[in-house]
Amino acid sequence: MSSANGGVGAGTAEFGLPTAWRAAPGEGEGARDASAAYVERVEYGDLVGGLSALAGICGTEPVIVLLAAHVKVLSMLGEADDRHTEVDLGTGVRRLPVLRTAATWQELVLRVAKAVRGAGVDTGVGAGAGVSGAGVEAGSGSVEPKPGSESESESGSESESGSESESGSDSAHEVAYGERVLFVTDAATRAADVAYGLEVAVDDTRLTLTMPAAAITPPYPESLRAMYREVLEAMAADPDGDAQAARLAPGDRESLLGKWSVGATADRGVLTVGALIEAQAARTPDAPAVRVAGTELSYRELDARANRIARRLTALGARPDTLVGVCLRRTPDLLPALLGVWKSGAGYLPLDPSLPADRLRHMITAAGCELVVSETAHVAALRPLTVEDTAPAEDTAASVVSAGGRRAAETVVPSAGDDSPPTDLDLALVLLDRDREVIDACSPEPLGTPPADPRSLAYVIYTSGSTGNPKGVMVEHAGLANYLLWTAEAYAARGTGGAPVFSSISFDLGMPSLFAPLLTGQPVHLLSDPLDTADLGDQLAAGAPYSFIKMTPGHLDLLSYDLTPEEIHGLAGLVIAAGDAFTSELARRWIEFAGPGGTAVATEYGPTEITVGNSGETLAEPPATELIPLGAPIPNTTMYVLTDRLEPVPVGVPGEVFIGGAGVARGYLDRPALTAERFLPDPFGAPGARLYRTGDRARWRADGSLEFLGRVDHQVKIRGYRVELGEIQARLRDHASVAEAVVIAVGTTRSRSLAAYVIPADGQRAEPAELRDHLAAVLPGYMIPAHFVAIDQVPLTTNGKVDTRALQSLL
Repeated sequence: MSSANGGVGAGTAEFGLPTAWRAAPGEGEGARDASAAYVERVEYGDLVGGLSALAGICGTEPVIVLLAAHVKVLSMLGEADDRHTEVDLGTGVRRLPVLRTAATWQELVLRVAKAVRGAGVDTGVGAGAGVSGAGVEAGSGSVEPKPGSESESESGSESESGSESESGSDSAHEVAYGERVLFVTDAATRAADVAYGLEVAVDDTRLTLTMPAAAITPPYPESLRAMYREVLEAMAADPDGDAQAARLAPGDRESLLGKWSVGATADRGVLTVGALIEAQAARTPDAPAVRVAGTELSYRELDARANRIARRLTALGARPDTLVGVCLRRTPDLLPALLGVWKSGAGYLPLDPSLPADRLRHMITAAGCELVVSETAHVAALRPLTVEDTAPAEDTAASVVSAGGRRAAETVVPSAGDDSPPTDLDLALVLLDRDREVIDACSPEPLGTPPADPRSLAYVIYTSGSTGNPKGVMVEHAGLANYLLWTAEAYAARGTGGAPVFSSISFDLGMPSLFAPLLTGQPVHLLSDPLDTADLGDQLAAGAPYSFIKMTPGHLDLLSYDLTPEEIHGLAGLVIAAGDAFTSELARRWIEFAGPGGTAVATEYGPTEITVGNSGETLAEPPATELIPLGAPIPNTTMYVLTDRLEPVPVGVPGEVFIGGAGVARGYLDRPALTAERFLPDPFGAPGARLYRTGDRARWRADGSLEFLGRVDHQVKIRGYRVELGEIQARLRDHASVAEAVVIAVGTTRSRSLAAYVIPADGQRAEPAELRDHLAAVLPGYMIPAHFVAIDQVPLTTNGKVDTRALQSLL
């Protein structure tokens, strides 16, 4: 594959203060006058001895130690590795890179000293600059006139701001404020016609931080002052101290690692969701539990049928930590089957009948699943794996999944590597329509087996995989119970009408709709399957009012147009938008249509690997941000924004979301390497606790809300489904006419779709219809690109990455 050559730019990009530190457009206009600035003074007189000793150890001037402290603070304020600060040590302004990889303070000072020499900076500063003398009182951080602020920046750099958008900028000079940082030993001699977003002036015993009000708003000036002080204290205390650890203001650290990040503590007991629903059935046996297509099951009927199915499954080998596939549409048998699997002690593997047969077979085989509950209508998709449609108990050896994620039985030989195709195995089917007499002959009484272990498997759900094959997420009963008991309190308590189910059983977004009503004695409404989205509004309106409805933002957007304001007002106690980016504009529209006292709207966030959802909040009014924040952690869970080293990032600075607590899944089935990569020891939790790294970018805001910023990898959300673009690319490359392929997401949040760019193989012509049919045979519909474009080569940026803007221009 050919590509264009690109060299490195003329220099590193200018460093900028975080854009989240600026006032939002329309806010604080008076304080953003160009003649005003925030001034903070960092006193270090009491640290002179330690800082001078560090300079002596490194054989450099004391001012270099202060410069190294400045570089360390900047390294905590952004993600990019190619930023620089401007430095004026009395002989003119030079660029100095922001270093991030020094392990100790001594190493950092030595590397900064080397960089200074390489930049041609003369460090022969006057005696008035740098570490000496005694300390004085700290400054107040008040707004003061800023010298030289009348002139706009004359920097010739382009408006690069790193990995953040400059949505907070509304003028050229404001962009310049946020993009230039100066460390200077004599502020009186610096150029008066250049405006900086941050100016750090060195004095005998203090650093003076000057920040124009257009570039920063409270409380960030004080936070920045505290960060400089924390760094200087650490440097003075131990030259061999950890130079990569986060040095934050104590109050900020408490919020970032405690108040904002840790959910409440709640005693969830040891019972599984299945056991709790069984207890509810005993309390309200005659109440309606399931409604579907004119059929109604009471709690007594639901529990009895689940017990019969459980007895049949147990006879066929189902037991704790085995997997039983469930391949059913939304029929009266769905919930009895799911509960029956749990009553047998096994976990279930959801198999959506609408998925391509090849994908279903891969999931069954990869999971080592030897027993599937289904109907005769779906046998064709499963037949290649079967030897016979049913099997006696002595002929079935169900595969055991251990806590470490490996199968214990010898029925299936694990694949040699994570990406190897699974080996086919024999499969026994329990067909509920054909075997109804056999199942009805089983006792409807409880099995009398010991309660399920909360650490046993509740289910395994397959999500899109970056290597071309889906990966199975192993979710345990304890995490599921913690989440669903929260939804019972937060969602089902909003009314008595239960919840509708209209999403695939392979999509964990629908978990609370399936089970939370049954924890509270309310009905589950199974909508028609298949369901045309054009009919969704009518079906929901016909069954209203519900206690809650959980859906994707795409569905919420659809309903906001399909339903009348009166229908929206009385639709439910609460609607929850989850599974994809949720815009503030959509929330505003829904709140306006629902009116006072109408259907409230909430958000929920969480990847499959932390058991459905980990945070959420009900919205009284839409926030000022473009996207709805992710919400607060639910009970018994944690949610942090960290660096790759699992260090907290300052408020307003982007980082990756890591989630811990009760909901963290066991890992990926038979993918130990991937499990170790994504599930990490929790440095803030109890011994043995783990964090899941989500791959989502976010930043805390000063009010404690968590703002979603997108993905750090190539994973996207399409109609609420999580999609690894690498999986689609891998399947496209399987086609004989394709030499190379790149898939990207295009469009706005509300109308995002996929576009495939294909380099044809020699002498071949890649026809879009043919490629679409090829993908449809192995991938679900939401993973089929809407656009197919033939290209000669993949365009690259100067950094050697795929140029997505160039690709989008071809549509």
